[in-house]
Amino acid sequence: MNKFLLSVFAATAFFVSGVANATFVTEWGYNSTLQWDTTQTTFTAGSGTQTNTASLLSWGAAGGDHTQTGLPANQSRSALGITGSPAGGSVFTNGALETVGTVTHFNNAISSAFSILNTGVLSFSVVLNAIDPAGGVLAPITQDFSFSFSETPNAAPCGFPAGSTCDDIFVLTSTDFVKNFTYMGTNYEASIIDPNLILLPDDTCTAAGVATGCRGVQTLEGQTSNVDFRLKITAVPEPATIALFGAGLLGFAFYRRRQSL
Repeated sequence: MNKFLLSVFAATAFFVSGVANATFVTEWGYNSTLQWDTTQTTFTAGSGTQTNTASLLSWGAAGGDHTQTGLPANQSRSALGITGSPAGGSVFTNGALETVGTVTHFNNAISSAFSILNTGVLSFSVVLNAIDPAGGVLAPITQDFSFSFSETPNAAPCGFPAGSTCDDIFVLTSTDFVKNFTYMGTNYEASIIDPNLILLPDDTCTAAGVATGCRGVQTLEGQTSNVDFRLKITAVPEPATIALFGAGLLGFAFYRRRQSL
């Protein structure tokens, strides 16, 4: 066997050996928490009262109820509430997404004289443990999502594409949606994905006071809207290892071609 072919086989054997020594987890147990970081919530100046707890941000008329709809603007409240958290269960690597919490916007028309929600942080934390094959418990994985909220005036023209007069705008100003971790020689990504958090039109981003290309959701005036945050675990092969294996395969194919000439 010539030296070239020997090196190809050696590189391939190295790749196979590395894979054999790594443990691939197909199922994880999880316990997670989704909550507002109350130390970073900001409201605009104005009257009324504000609620700032780990599960509820609310603003508007003093003594009002954010779950009541159709009230006069000077008597109503709006809110962002979190339900379904803490959450626990199991999630499969490269499998279906698991809901770990729901943010609900109670979008009621309120007086412009009231102080309203401006910015804040949505904090996520998850503890994973290997189920299949059974293994250890990982250190907590945490992720903070900064957001900007725009309580728009209820008068046309809205100045951006809207389904009501006018949609309120919830925008995530964070850009880091993925956390990487390694367990027993295998690399993974943990992420919270929500299909409803889409790239918004440039005019919508501008109306929310953020840069174009923003990601978020518009909520219809006078309605309740839910955004489900979902956990996904994805296996991530090492690029260098893939490149080495690919080079080995290409080299072997080249050698076979030369032999056939």
